[in-house]
Amino acid sequence: MSWGWRNLLKLRPLIRDLIWSSIGDGSKVSMWFDIWCNASPLYNFISARDIARAGFSLASKVRECIHDGMWSWPNDWLLKYSILNSIPVSVLTDNKSDVLEWRNSDGSYSPFSVQRV
Repeated sequence: MSWGWRNLLKLRPLIRDLIWSSIGDGSKVSMWFDIWCNASPLYNFISARDIARAGFSLASKVRECIHDGMWSWPNDWLLKYSILNSIPVSVLTDNKSDVLEWRNSDGSYSPFSVQRV
């Protein structure tokens, strides 16, 4: 790995919270690891063991966790992880791709671009 890449990778923790996923069809955004709602990444508080026990995969996408317009959380999660009750169900749009966005200091969003780093 080159010196440049190593130094870029060191920036990840500094910019991670500024890169948000905007849900389109939900097929590209990681349910557990990407930042797509105020409570995410969900992996920060839902264990890999609980994810697996519930029948989800660590590779699950947001789209796979919504059924008939409702989250498919196990009922016991709503008590164990009460923050899940505050996450609005994402509206999936089949002909719209998920996109990355920068979260600006004023809370607004702008299109993701590496040049803005």
